[in-house]
Amino acid sequence: IANHRDGSWACCITIIPLVSMGYIILALSDHIESDTFAGRMVDVVLLIAILISVFLVIIERISDVRQHYNGLFFYGECFFTILFTIEYICRLISVKRPVKYALSFYGIIDFIAIVPS
Repeated sequence: IANHRDGSWACCITIIPLVSMGYIILALSDHIESDTFAGRMVDVVLLIAILISVFLVIIERISDVRQHYNGLFFYGECFFTILFTIEYICRLISVKRPVKYALSFYGIIDFIAIVPS
């Protein structure tokens, strides 16, 4: 179904994981640990960046889209990798116990997310 010539079913099939990821991220947003308005805004911006990054990965799987926008996907991946790496480093610098954060659930998830790139 995903290889339909007009791509109509492919788009529907690839949007389903994105919607599921959106619900997961919204659930995680209830656990934002920032105490300040600026800290919460940084977390919200990062959640939006995660959604956009996941969306790009999903639509890149559609061969027609990948052929037309290959450069966009490459630069998008570079941008988000740099953004998430900077965020991880800033978090390590700003927390009271960087090793504890690095070994925490979210610290490990952050690290695993940027290492393959």
